[in-house]
Amino acid sequence: MKNRISIMALVLPALGLCFPPGAPMSEFGPSQVSLSAYFDHSGQDLFDDASPSVLNSTGLSLDYGAWPFIQFGLFAGATEFDVALPDNRLSDSAAFAYNSDYSFSAGGSLKLATPRIASNTTRAVAFGSITYLDSKDVPGNSKTGLIYNAGASVQYLFLNRINFVLGGEFYTVIGDQKSATDGFVQPFSTSAPSGRVDYLRGLVGVEYFFKGKNRPFISVAFRPTGNIGWHDELGLRNASISVSLGAMATLGKEKQDAGEDDPGMIDQ
Repeated sequence: MKNRISIMALVLPALGLCFPPGAPMSEFGPSQVSLSAYFDHSGQDLFDDASPSVLNSTGLSLDYGAWPFIQFGLFAGATEFDVALPDNRLSDSAAFAYNSDYSFSAGGSLKLATPRIASNTTRAVAFGSITYLDSKDVPGNSKTGLIYNAGASVQYLFLNRINFVLGGEFYTVIGDQKSATDGFVQPFSTSAPSGRVDYLRGLVGVEYFFKGKNRPFISVAFRPTGNIGWHDELGLRNASISVSLGAMATLGKEKQDAGEDDPGMIDQ
């Protein structure tokens, strides 16, 4: 698993073009930095027997747009990783679910965008990110792994303030679980009973830029799969929703007074 993480940590940031929790959906720059707090609730099935699981992540994201159409990001925080019993084991009195406390998680991201067209309102954005997590439950079972995604979207900016996003992504979780009882290590990954299509998620998002200094914003994104559902204990199944609150600032430049719009914040 350590070898897989090392290889993926090197390769995926180069291939991925990103949409991590916490970062604005629209790119910014040049010389702009964004700081935001995020919460992401993601449900996915794991293992071959389709065990429902949930990843609740919260933390801070720091993103830098060195140029108008490229953005780099780092994010860190804590993630709760709970795994329920698969449907075929619900009647097994000897089986138990995996429920971890919030533990450390962190990752990196990259995003590329085209110039805006159609009166400076519309553009395409490619994105990707990679997240490392390490969690344990009360008995001492541990899960170590990676979450990674990559995809693309079309974005439409309305009145220089509301950014609508529509697209899709490839999303998966991969790692190892270590048993507290016998030390047995079992690989896990997103289950895919229908094949690779189960790794695909749609993307519907919107972000709103408020008036004022440092361009405060709120972003909301919903990512459903074809197997979306609901789990009574975990919440969303095979889908995710994320919310972030933050602000942007231009490095080395004097900011405008609060209440004034700065088109360059978004449209440069």
